[in-house]
Amino acid sequence: MEKLHFRTVQLGSRRQPDEGLRIGAVCFLPRGVQKKDYSKRNFFDLWLPILAPSRELFSKVRVSGMSFETFSKRYRHELEKTDARQVIQLIVEMARTIPVSVGCYCQHEARCHRSILGEVIRDAAGLTSLPPLAETTIYTILHPDTLLSLLNDGAFGEYEEMKSWTSGLELFHQAKSQGKRLPILFGNATDCSKLIFWAQLDDILIDSDKPSTTYRFSRLQRIQGKHSPQELTLLSTGEQIAEGFIRPYALVRTPGFLR
Repeated sequence: MEKLHFRTVQLGSRRQPDEGLRIGAVCFLPRGVQKKDYSKRNFFDLWLPILAPSRELFSKVRVSGMSFETFSKRYRHELEKTDARQVIQLIVEMARTIPVSVGCYCQHEARCHRSILGEVIRDAAGLTSLPPLAETTIYTILHPDTLLSLLNDGAFGEYEEMKSWTSGLELFHQAKSQGKRLPILFGNATDCSKLIFWAQLDDILIDSDKPSTTYRFSRLQRIQGKHSPQELTLLSTGEQIAEGFIRPYALVRTPGFLR
């Protein structure tokens, strides 16, 4: 299958290697920023509001508090209009030969229209909506009640760990550059003997002053069947996690039951 050099980004965020042309798929220009500084300050190289949800749709969201599912359906309908559809096809053809990225200002991609736009663009290119999983995975732990609450409230979340996930951040950028998703596996924090949920990582932010790491994830789902951390292979040693392993962070190979 022909590779598509395409990714979605948060406007204003630090640019990643091989990100290419950054397109702002937003209705509104960044406040207090001069036109000549849009690209310099990492907002966008090209503004394409035709790919953003209409101002009318945004207004309805604010007034009615419509669900993200309803918003998604209406936004997809807007993208089916001729002008938007032609621009999407142009992006597809560009991304077949050069790197292209599209973005919005929102921090959390799972609840942002760019996640929908990214799926539409990949669909237009004849690709599956979701990129494949990376060969590596981050393992951590959370309380099962917390994960169940997140599952019932949109299947996404954001947490802070008082540790610098420096190597995890490198794996995250590597997966993005390859057009893949970096999974995160959650063990049961009450006894660390079970793998209970997994999700895709959307962002990793390191605060070197604390030090700490904030990680954001979406598409949270239960792990099917019974699995334990002892099935995971550590990247550092090539050996499986030993029984009694209680550290809340490890880099492992992506297990077959996720694929």
